Amino acid sequence: MCTQYEILEICAEEDCGMIRDYDNPTVRLPESVADGENLNPTDEDVIETMCYSVLLNTPLRDLYEEASQVGSNAVYFGAWTGVFRYFPGIAQESCGTYDPRIRPWYVAASSGPKDVVIVLDVSGSMSQYGRLDLAKEAAETVINTLGADSFVNVVTFSETARVLLTNSTTLVRATEDNLGELVSLVQNLEFDLANVGTNFGAAFETTFDILEASRTSEETSSNCQTAIVFLTDGNTNVGLSTDEVTSKQIACDTGGIYEHVEDGGDLSQAMAFFYRYYSIGLGDNEDFVAVTDICERPGIVPHA
Repeated sequence: MCTQYEILEICAEEDCGMIRDYDNPTVRLPESVADGENLNPTDEDVIETMCYSVLLNTPLRDLYEEASQVGSNAVYFGAWTGVFRYFPGIAQESCGTYDPRIRPWYVAASSGPKDVVIVLDVSGSMSQYGRLDLAKEAAETVINTLGADSFVNVVTFSETARVLLTNSTTLVRATEDNLGELVSLVQNLEFDLANVGTNFGAAFETTFDILEASRTSEETSSNCQTAIVFLTDGNTNVGLSTDEVTSKQIACDTGGIYEHVEDGGDLSQAMAFFYRYYSIGLGDNEDFVAVTDICERPGIVPHA
């Protein structure tokens, strides 16, 4: 029960509003992790985050008192597990679902400026089981998390590779216009049925050319962290044999994260590893151990 509340009129002529709890925050979870009874989580990491973040209730309340003096109507906390605490709390029948990890404020705060190249496999095999749609959804999710202090571009590949933005050989600043254009181009991508080959070499060569060309100017690079988001349904079969290189091995050898998504699987849960990578930071030994642990998990195999 709320001990202090007020009705905020949000409709001018209709009888509607919301009750805000000024003693306790509201806790929300992404739909993908609210998988237990009454939408409670079952994942141990999520449960642990909910438990330790209870300690933030008082700091959030104190911070709100300061923030409200300058016009802010809420303060909040987000974690890599997807747990979201929001103060003042909102009294409602259902806590609802919300994923802070895909919001620009979360990614910007957890990782700072970055250079991102998203690499999408559009070879013929991606036409099966909605794989290209899943990859496009992942690409759009990453694009929409970027703030204007970051830079981005998209590479597509099958037997050959190309930069998605026409006449672009560098990264572009993640402005609203540039992000909108990239999302539109990604949404209109189709698989290349004429080419069944999957050429990792061409994809990485084009990607590294973009990164190298971008670092010559502050207008095309943050000169901070760099991430390559590589989305494919298999291993290379052009130029290199699958015995020599796999998508999982590439990720693990370069200190990255590999995550397998089943056909029709839960992309949002898989993408949590991308957000975790930024949340834990990049470059120190503890982070490398965390990445290594992920790569060595049993049962994770590339999808053929």
